[in-house]
Amino acid sequence: MDDRLDRTEPCTGLQAALLRLQVGDPTGAVAHLKAVVKAQPDSADAQYNLALLYTRLGRLQPARTYYRKAIWADPQHIPALNNLAVVERRLGRPRAGLALLERVLALDPQHLWACINMSDLWLELNDLGRAQECLNRALQIQPGNLEALLRQGTLRAHLGDQAGAVRIFAEAVRLHPGRAQPRRCLQQSLAALQRGCRDEK
Repeated sequence: MDDRLDRTEPCTGLQAALLRLQVGDPTGAVAHLKAVVKAQPDSADAQYNLALLYTRLGRLQPARTYYRKAIWADPQHIPALNNLAVVERRLGRPRAGLALLERVLALDPQHLWACINMSDLWLELNDLGRAQECLNRALQIQPGNLEALLRQGTLRAHLGDQAGAVRIFAEAVRLHPGRAQPRRCLQQSLAALQRGCRDEK
């Protein structure tokens, strides 16, 4: 389960760059957005779009630089704050990511993906209780959200509660019948539960 990037596209510059990316021209895509940034050096959105492109290309250090520039230009730029938290996590700095997500939730207490991303960070830090709290909050914001349910089921399995994991994954299958991932998770949890029952005998 990947952490969720906010893919808000606040101006058309990103769309033009993505067209270049789709035709196999990542250098041209980056050059296009760099030109936008040069023309609009004070634009948080221009910096953000370049950072988002770098993130999609897997170039995390320049992505981090331009998300930070976007936040410098607009300290309340929620997509940049959220995405920088994702990048910090991928760079092995979970506590820096948590601080950024706390800022997101202070600005928007109903930001679903900040809650989900925060649960991933707490899980990395082995604070399972706080990870669960974040998932509960995400499911209050959007009941039945697939990513939150999958993480919640995985967390229950990690805690050794295979029966709880089965219940959660079964609910995910019921709510999202066309999706393959919850069915796979349910099958794996059922198999683990059956193995546990055999071992007890």
